[in-house]
Amino acid sequence: MELSHPPARTLLRPGGKLFFSAGGLYLCIKLHVMPTPSRILLLEDDATMRGVIEQVLEEEGYAVDACSGSEQAIDLARSHSYELLITDIKMDGLDGLAALSEIQTYQPDLASLVITGYADAAESERATRLGHNALLRKPFELDLLLNTVSEILLTRNRRLEQRRKVLDELQQARWATEWTACLLERDSPYPFSELSRLIRRLAQKMGL
Repeated sequence: MELSHPPARTLLRPGGKLFFSAGGLYLCIKLHVMPTPSRILLLEDDATMRGVIEQVLEEEGYAVDACSGSEQAIDLARSHSYELLITDIKMDGLDGLAALSEIQTYQPDLASLVITGYADAAESERATRLGHNALLRKPFELDLLLNTVSEILLTRNRRLEQRRKVLDELQQARWATEWTACLLERDSPYPFSELSRLIRRLAQKMGL
């Protein structure tokens, strides 16, 4: 029986890790990738507060898109990927928590920082249900804002990196198992090709 090798595959993960598989050989290459600034979406209806926060964040090296209304923030989030949403709660039209809830439906890994001067118990509970990462009450020191933003992004990036590591390990396990099935089928009367197909279907469902 002629041995059929699994097709060559490449997988580039954020952070510059490239996996290559061909004929059962696995190569992991660490690429040099220039870091990109964290993207932050700022939703604040007070023009003065919005301008100050935008300025200090940009001076810290963040890429900031600032807007005054929820609908504008939602439109931006539909076409751009963000790591963090900083939002006030009370504003005309949809409030900031409603915008957060909407944006989370298509950016589930978005972190959030709620800033407000008027949060009552009900609004605090809403923010908690939405999984906000922190809440700052106005007025606050800008250093506290910057430290909070840094901590939120660091925690988020660690969580995503851990998830990427798990997915990478599962992907390598999938390739190794497919290759093993091919080797077993070569010298065995049992239909290990069906095992390979089952592994591929399971991997597709897991997003691998």
